[in-house]
Amino acid sequence: MALLRTRTWERAAMAPRYQTRHLAVRRTPPHLQRPANLAQSRIMPGTERRRSPRFPVDNVSGTLHLSVPARIVNLGVAGMAVQVASALKVGRSYSIRLRHADSQELTLTGRVVWCHLRTLSLGPTGERRPIYEAGVEFEGTLAPAADTLVKFLQQSAVIETNKRIFGRFRIAGEISVRLAGEHEFVARTISAHGVLVETDAAAEVGTPIEMELRLDGEVANVTARIASVRDVPGEDGQRRAELGVEFVETSPEARQKITDFIAGFLD
Repeated sequence: MALLRTRTWERAAMAPRYQTRHLAVRRTPPHLQRPANLAQSRIMPGTERRRSPRFPVDNVSGTLHLSVPARIVNLGVAGMAVQVASALKVGRSYSIRLRHADSQELTLTGRVVWCHLRTLSLGPTGERRPIYEAGVEFEGTLAPAADTLVKFLQQSAVIETNKRIFGRFRIAGEISVRLAGEHEFVARTISAHGVLVETDAAAEVGTPIEMELRLDGEVANVTARIASVRDVPGEDGQRRAELGVEFVETSPEARQKITDFIAGFLD
């Protein structure tokens, strides 16, 4: 009798464990499974998901409006020297926006008169990145722009003991600067969601841009971002870049122009 009670107790004790093991191997059929995070399943950062086919083109061109940050080396009424992560083209004019820590802003136009590789720095993953130094000559720095520029210098400049031909000063205060320029491009491929272009513009992945696409006489204005960058040799020996551009925001009108243009490949 004692042996019988023991075996009955053992069977009762084993039953829940058996049931647990049985439930553990049950699986939801694949067609009924849903991702735990639906948003993450649609967008995977760091991966490329081609959403539409690309078509090679040889008759599409346009203009990139690109703004790059810079660090001021010295600043004067006649011009300034800056350090940038990408080479600036000598002779090109840029729109320069200076912003002081107290939110005071000044916009000038300047022309690049020289540019050279200054040094190499280490990136966040240990890669070596070039740092360029460029000289910019201001254009039309007359009142009231000159008056505002003088105020910038009074608030932030430290006079250096070495000789400065143009009266340049080292900046001690917090002044941020961005250089905005226009760059022509030729498109290599196009899709409903982006375009691959060749240009002399120097940009980094993730840089936001505005662009104008010329499509068979039509112009589509698009807000985009740089998705990829690859250096390519230019015909004149100058550095050129192949930029993968992803459309971020398009108006209904611009979207229709791009769609109609691509539809011509499907006729």
